[in-house]
Order: sequence, then structure tokens, then C-alpha cells
Amino acid sequence: MIYDKPSRTITDSQGRQRVLSPQCGDLLDLLMENAGEIVTRTDMRLSIWGHQVVSEDRINHLVCRLRKELKSLPEPPPWQIEAIP
Repeated sequence: MIYDKPSRTITDSQGRQRVLSPQCGDLLDLLMENAGEIVTRTDMRLSIWGHQVVSEDRINHLVCRLRKELKSLPEPPPWQIEAIP
């Protein structure tokens, strides 16, 4: 998988491209910039929505959308997005 941050484009191993939504792209950017670190819901909210009030469901939905995008690749990345209770 190749990710082009400016265009939010993922290119899979077969050369097919898909463009992430702005928020999915922002979330992937945040997670990649903090690879191996814990990214809290507060981190996500501030990075993606700023100081706007955002529900837990909206954050959950965005994480779910990004997971689906990554799982749909012919060769998903060797890492995964995990929730820590």
C-alpha cells in the first residue's frame, strides 16, 4: 500500500487507487504520524474536528470507515487499528 497524503490517495499492490474522504485521510495521517503510540479519542477529535463538539458515535463511525477501507485492499497493511478499552 502506498499512501499519498496530499491527495489522500491509497494505491494498492495492483495499482488501483482510491481516494479517502477528508476525515478518513486526516485520521490515517494522525495514526501514521503516531505509529506505535496510543492515539486517544481526544487526540482524534482535536486533530480532525478541532474544538467542535463531536459524539463518540461519530468518532467510532470514522474509525470503522477507515478500517473498512484498509481491509478492502487486496493486501491490507501489516498493521491494524486496535481499540484499547
